[in-house]
Amino acid sequence: MRTFDFFRCKIKKSSLIIYISTIISAIILGIVLCKTTQINPYMQNYASEYLYFVYNFRNLSLIVPHIFYELIYCYAFFFVAYFTRLKFIVLPVLFLRTLLCSMYAVLIVSASAFGGVLVVVFVFIPSSLIAIFANALVAELCRCVQRRYVFFFPAVVALAAVLCEFLLLNVLFRVVIAIV
Repeated sequence: MRTFDFFRCKIKKSSLIIYISTIISAIILGIVLCKTTQINPYMQNYASEYLYFVYNFRNLSLIVPHIFYELIYCYAFFFVAYFTRLKFIVLPVLFLRTLLCSMYAVLIVSASAFGGVLVVVFVFIPSSLIAIFANALVAELCRCVQRRYVFFFPAVVALAAVLCEFLLLNVLFRVVIAIV
């Protein structure tokens, strides 16, 4: 028996279609509903602070809260999918998370015209999609991991998602800023 024998089960096509349709519908609805949330001062402050942290390369101000959010989401999805056998209960939470991410993306673009577009396209949208797919991956594949490593699986996936955001921020966005 191999030690790291993770992927014995495969993701069903119907599950993949359900996850993708949930994400796409939440993105469309988030873009449509963004006009009603532009008067909320909390969301406006979040958008302006996010832009400030990205352009000033304040990595800890972005990464540390993202680690905690990812750990909470991944472990919540893991506990629901692993202990209840009702993995599709996570779909409403995934829908709400995608809805909020798409609303924040539109708010970041509206907070700063060209700078907001650069941040959204190269940092926010890819890191949000990676985090959302990481949560769906935890919910789908949590039963495939060996029992010895099953409780570390959500933490590893969450840290991988945060590492991808770190790379997007420090490698890709710096190259884009240097070019532009």
